Amino acid sequence: SLRPVEKLRTTSETVQCETLDSLIPVDLNVSLLKLDIEGAEYEALQGGTRTVGTNRPAVICELSEPMQNRFGHSLSDLLAYFTARNYAVYQVNDSNESPGQPLLSPSDSAHPAIPLLAAANTNVLFWPTERSLPNLVDAPP
Repeated sequence: SLRPVEKLRTTSETVQCETLDSLIPVDLNVSLLKLDIEGAEYEALQGGTRTVGTNRPAVICELSEPMQNRFGHSLSDLLAYFTARNYAVYQVNDSNESPGQPLLSPSDSAHPAIPLLAAANTNVLFWPTERSLPNLVDAPP
């Protein structure tokens, strides 16, 4: 992890970090980002504003309030990032069900999904509202 985990013995190592925008060529069409970075999602997205703004990819990640807090941010910061860019938020589960109704839409003035998301680690899909959400249940394997 990029930050120490409370009550665990850890060691540190210096590593070079790159931004998403520096790694993803301008002419590459990105339709999906999968972020699994233990609470550093907000930081990664700050370094990917061109990619997110230009390509409008779907973004899948696991959210956890304590993990966001380790990096000095909250779920509210991450939700505000996406709603400001007209993304809806869907919970992703292990069943074969389509995501259904969004937990949060850009038109929501408050963030009603925060209590649900803060309760546990939750897998979410951030989906650009100008794109139709595909029916994942009937999709071929």
